Amino acid sequence: MRLIIHPDFYHGFNKERNFYEGWYYKITDRTSEHVFALIPGIIRGMNDLDHESFLQVLDGKNKTHTYIRYGVDQFKAKRNEFHFNVANHEFSRHHLKLNHYDNEHQLLGELRFVDVMTWPDSRLHPGSMGWYNRLPLRWHHQVSGLYGEIVGKLFINGQEIDFTGGKVYIEKMWGRHYPTNYLWIQTGDFPFPKTALTCRLVRIPILGISRLLYFVAFQHGETIYTFTTLNRSRVKMEELYQQLKLTFTHNDLELTLNLSYKREDFVKWLGPFKGQMALPIRQTLTGQVRVDLVDTFKNKVLFSGIGESATFEFKGQVRKKRAKGE
Repeated sequence: MRLIIHPDFYHGFNKERNFYEGWYYKITDRTSEHVFALIPGIIRGMNDLDHESFLQVLDGKNKTHTYIRYGVDQFKAKRNEFHFNVANHEFSRHHLKLNHYDNEHQLLGELRFVDVMTWPDSRLHPGSMGWYNRLPLRWHHQVSGLYGEIVGKLFINGQEIDFTGGKVYIEKMWGRHYPTNYLWIQTGDFPFPKTALTCRLVRIPILGISRLLYFVAFQHGETIYTFTTLNRSRVKMEELYQQLKLTFTHNDLELTLNLSYKREDFVKWLGPFKGQMALPIRQTLTGQVRVDLVDTFKNKVLFSGIGESATFEFKGQVRKKRAKGE
């Protein structure tokens, strides 16, 4: 019950086999010249040889991927707090510290996160997945920081980068493996303060039936609009060449997302598969999303703008229903 109510806490204290928990910190500098994804985590495989902790680094502009392996005993987490360490690296909702230096990789420095906005939840619907957290699914996710501002610098592979004035997004996943069919979109790089979007659609089997779940939050200023399966929103998807249009409706609100991207900008990183970090996942950090939010009852445009440095991940097919046990 503690972990259901507090999905940000680490879930792996009693897990010895076939368990993964990973976090995703996306950081963008003030000028949008530099955009990185830092992916720390831990995996416990089917045997002891497959246990490890790790830190992955995606450089969106240079399209590179770094994977640094550590021993499983080098992962430490606090039981009742969102705070963990991977080797000499330290992570929480409000800061991260990198401390790795060898001939191949140099990751040093500390960032502080201020004015972090979280997903609007409740005890009845905790976290971004709400009461789905109560189900024994093979995969769960949590948006831990929808939007935040950065203070600090990092030294990454020979280059010092000042992230002060930039933006951070934080989420996590845990379970046995990644879903087979999903779509993920995220951006906080708008020409407006405190504006961010996260959008995840996933098709997974629940009680033997293939279901499409979606969890969308759009923040503008102090207001966060959510469009989810839980609040009975509806979704429509239209596909074009290297473009995708999604329209979500909830009561009198309509959120339209127009995605554009280049296939050559996607970078491969590794996710969990059968107890090993062996699943190739392709992601871009340099996409673009046009966001339009309309109050259809008042015929009023609440927001219209373009988010740059957008993260896109596509895997499988979310529109087509799969067979039982997908």
